[in-house]
Amino acid sequence: MLAVFIPDKENMTPTNVYSDPIILTGDVPGQTWRLVGFSNNNNKWSSHYLRCFSNVEGQIVDATITTGFPIHGNVERVEIDAFLTSAPAGDNRIVSMTLQTCSDPSFETIDSEYPFDYSDLPEGAQSSAKIICHVDRPASGKYYRIFIGKNAPTQRGWFSIDSIRYFGSAPLGALDTPSIDIDYEPIYYDLTGNRLGRNTPALPGLYFIRRGSKTEKVLIQ
Repeated sequence: MLAVFIPDKENMTPTNVYSDPIILTGDVPGQTWRLVGFSNNNNKWSSHYLRCFSNVEGQIVDATITTGFPIHGNVERVEIDAFLTSAPAGDNRIVSMTLQTCSDPSFETIDSEYPFDYSDLPEGAQSSAKIICHVDRPASGKYYRIFIGKNAPTQRGWFSIDSIRYFGSAPLGALDTPSIDIDYEPIYYDLTGNRLGRNTPALPGLYFIRRGSKTEKVLIQ
């Protein structure tokens, strides 16, 4: 599973303009996410979500969340925790919400596109619901982008996202390995694949140690 929790204010540039990109970085070197069409209200929103869309004409743009690294594993399902804020009756803010893949980070040519089911999103209350997308033709080594299409420049209300989780099958560490060419610090795992962190385990025994895309078994005495 690869998860991005939004926002991480320690590495988020304060912005109140929906057309400006927001860059999030993960705990793995080189792992970056590019968010466009979102605002964190100069870091004044709740620490648990970001908002896209607005009631200010001219700030409205389609929202995207893009991996700045290829996911080296077969993503089979994506879950988003999100909610809609209240708005006048019939004011539908979202016209499309899809998961897109591309062979390069430009997304000039979309390789595949899968719809999310957002019909059960709660309105009015700030309680999140899961939105799920199933990938029926998994492919490894692709960049992923979530595309959220706006309705109209004059629409009111927000669509808010708490977190995104990617589920799939891959070798140990593949889903969160941005590149194979970076000299990463070691990350330790137990024999069942549970991540232990970067520090050498205190208890002796067999462990997996991963550096970037390379994984080996080591004996700690």
